[in-house]
Amino acid sequence: MKRKQPNFRFRSEYFLFLLPVFFVLHGFVENLSLIPVADALGLLVYYLLLSVAVATLAFFFFGSWRKACVFTTVLMAFHFFFGSVHDFLKSALGNSWLTSYTFLLSGSLLLLIAWVVFLKRTKRTFDRLTRYCNLLLLLLIGLDAALLAAKSFKTDVAAPLPKGLSICDTCTKPDIYLILSDGYAGKQELKELFQFDNSAFYDSLRKRGFQVAEDPRSNYNFTPFSVASILNFRYLPLKDPSHVAPETGMVTEMIKHNRLQQYLEACGYQTHNLSTFDLAGQPTLSVETFLPTKTKFITAQTFVSRLERDLFFNLVTRLHIRSVLKKVVYNSRANNELLYNQTLAAAGKTGRPKFVFTHLMMPHFPYFYNENGQPTAYDALFSLENKQQYLSYLKYTNKKFLVLIDGILRSSERPPLLVLMSDHGFRDYNDPNRQDYTFMNLCAVYNPGASINPIHQRRSNVNLFREILNTRFAQKLPLLKDTTIFLKD
Repeated sequence: MKRKQPNFRFRSEYFLFLLPVFFVLHGFVENLSLIPVADALGLLVYYLLLSVAVATLAFFFFGSWRKACVFTTVLMAFHFFFGSVHDFLKSALGNSWLTSYTFLLSGSLLLLIAWVVFLKRTKRTFDRLTRYCNLLLLLLIGLDAALLAAKSFKTDVAAPLPKGLSICDTCTKPDIYLILSDGYAGKQELKELFQFDNSAFYDSLRKRGFQVAEDPRSNYNFTPFSVASILNFRYLPLKDPSHVAPETGMVTEMIKHNRLQQYLEACGYQTHNLSTFDLAGQPTLSVETFLPTKTKFITAQTFVSRLERDLFFNLVTRLHIRSVLKKVVYNSRANNELLYNQTLAAAGKTGRPKFVFTHLMMPHFPYFYNENGQPTAYDALFSLENKQQYLSYLKYTNKKFLVLIDGILRSSERPPLLVLMSDHGFRDYNDPNRQDYTFMNLCAVYNPGASINPIHQRRSNVNLFREILNTRFAQKLPLLKDTTIFLKD
C-alpha cells in the first residue's frame, strides 16, 4: 500500500504570521510611549519564531501544513486573548465555578483534545477560513497602523505646564522629597487592630519639625492607583472600581506622565526617580517585582502571564521551590536597600532644585526584619496575615525613616520640603467589615518657611500636593472632597 506523502506546500497561510503582528502592534499602540520600539520588535520576533516552531512540530503530527497552521493559530489565539476572555467571563458571571481556573483549565484541555482529534480526522481544506482570517487580520492591522500613525504625528504637543498651574517667579524652590511608605497603617488602625500606640514615632517627627496628621486617609487601596492620584492630585477616571485590572495601563501612564513632575520640571527642578515606577525620562532603578513594565503591558493578559500572576506564586509556595521563591522574595528587599541608599545620596547633590520621589516597600509584606533589625528567617517570610510580624517590621521601619530623615536634613544645603506618607494602610486580613481600616495611613510634612493649612484630622492623599502647591508656589487649586474608593481586581 502506497503511503500518503505529507502536504508541506504553503497555500496562503499568512494568518500564522499576521496574528502575532496584530497582537504585538495592537498592544504597542495601546501603550504608546510606555514600550520601547526595540522591545516590541523583539517580542514580535519571539512570537513569530514560536509560531513557526509550533506549526512545524504540528505538521509532523497532522501531515498537512494547512492543518498545522490552523492548529497553531488557534493555540496562539488562546494564549494571546485568554486574559481578556477570562475578565469578560468574570464580569458577566462573577467569581463562580465557571470562571475558576479548575473549570477553565480542565475545559480548555478537553476542547484542545477534541480540536486535535477533529483536525486529524477531517478532510476539510479550510480555504474559506484561511481567506477570512487573512482578510480580518489585515484589516485589524491596518486600523492599528493608521492609529499609530495618527498618534505618532499628533501635533497637539502637551504644554510645558499642566493645565491650571502657573510658574511663581518670586517663590523659593526648596528641594522636595516625597517618601512613600508602602502599606504603613494609620494611628487608629494600629491602636484598634494591633493594640499598638504609635505616638512615640509621631512625636519624633514633630520634634524634627514635621506636621503630622493624626487621622489621614488614602483614597485608594491599591498602590498604583493611590500613587497616580497623589502625583496628579486628582481622582482617577475609573470605569468600574469593582474590576480595575484593565485600568492598569492607564494608571501607569498617569504615573509616568504625572502633573507634579511636569510642573516641578517646568519650574526648573531635576527629578530623581527612586520609586518602583517609571517616570517620564526617569525609568525605575529597581528590579521589577509586581508592576507590568515595557512589553509586559502587551503580555500581561496572555495565558502564561495570567498563570504566573494568579497561580505561580501559590504553586511554588505549596511545592516550596526555594530557589524560585528566594529570588522573587528577596528582590523586594534588594530594591528597598538600593532606593533607600540612593535617597541619602541624592540629598548630598547640589545644583538645581530637585524633586526626589522615593517608594519603599516598607512595612509592606514580606516582613524582612524585626524591630531590632534582625533578619526574619526565610521560612517565616510567608505569613502574609501575621500582624505581629507586620508590627515588628513597622517598628523597624520607624527607625529607618528617622535615620533617613536625619540624613536628608543634615546633607541639605537649604531646608527641604519633605513629605512622608503611605499609599494605604495594612490590608491583609479577610474581613469585609474592616475595609475602612485599609485607608488609614501615614501623612507627615516637613515644610519650613511656609505654613500649610493645619493638617486636617481626616486629610486624604489627593489634596496633599494641592495644599503644598498653593502655599509654596502660589497656586489656586481648590481642595477636592475627601473620598475613599475601595477597588477590586
